[in-house]
Amino acid sequence: MTKRFEITWDEFVEKYKPIQNEMTELSPFWGTMFETFGDEVKKVWEAPVLNVWTLFDSDEITSGRWRINRLGYFITEVARKENETIDVIDL
Repeated sequence: MTKRFEITWDEFVEKYKPIQNEMTELSPFWGTMFETFGDEVKKVWEAPVLNVWTLFDSDEITSGRWRINRLGYFITEVARKENETIDVIDL
């Protein structure tokens, strides 16, 4: 059974530690967002799915790798648990 949690951006940063996007100098979210195309999205799809998070056009971030209505991705140092869905609120 999957558990769903909500955390704030600050909790997300502190607990899961999004990595810096070193592929570009001007990445949103303090340099941590990856784009949905080119070499950046290739890096996202090569990362373990439990370390990937998706920013949607509704301005919410959800754990996992999604293709529909996405604006960007985050890759974290710390993986979420397999049986968890986490929404990042208060961006």
